[in-house]
Amino acid sequence: MKFSHIGIPVTGSFEGEIDLPHLKMTVSDHENNPYGIQWQRYWDDAPYPELVKFVPHVAFVVKNLEEEILGKNVIIEPNSPSEGLIVAFIEVNGAPAIPAGNFSRRDKLKTFRKDFTLLSDASRRYEPKFATNLAGMADTNANLTTNGTNTYTYDETNRLKTFSNGTTSAAYQYDAFNRRTSKTVNGNTTYFIYDGDEVIAEYNGSNALQAEYVMGDNIDEILTMER
Repeated sequence: MKFSHIGIPVTGSFEGEIDLPHLKMTVSDHENNPYGIQWQRYWDDAPYPELVKFVPHVAFVVKNLEEEILGKNVIIEPNSPSEGLIVAFIEVNGAPAIPAGNFSRRDKLKTFRKDFTLLSDASRRYEPKFATNLAGMADTNANLTTNGTNTYTYDETNRLKTFSNGTTSAAYQYDAFNRRTSKTVNGNTTYFIYDGDEVIAEYNGSNALQAEYVMGDNIDEILTMER
């Protein structure tokens, strides 16, 4: 686990601060500080959770985030303002505590979120549900296989492969970059065309264009969509 920085939210300006427009925040220089302390002043429209904006935090780069959060409640902020930085805060007795894990790429977040049960949309709080407490409802990789109504299967890299609830059935395919290339829902297939990590077009099973996207410079920023 590699230490990243200590973040201390502030409201007033200070000498030597640096504006980071792409992150919508103003910070002090922590790289040349032996303690890694960074004063952070968030802009009004900064897309961070309230926890980040108002609570001091210690950030680490965590190699095995799943191991770090086992048995703890976790607040995950999926709307990261910068590529390669997604923050997960561990809660202990209702209070945020270290470590905060940074892990890159949205596809990893999507895979990782699959192992959590949504408790609250407002706070984005998730509770781990692993094989030890799912008693026959999960596979050996802690992937949920059934909840009594829905049935799930996964491929060799723990990506969701099929879903069924008796009424709706779905199947998914992925490429070598962990991008979902197609989904088939009740026999209707949609193919996804990418530019890097961004979906730029969707085609149906007859290869007819169904949707076309123009993306902005930020992650998941859709400027226009035509159907």
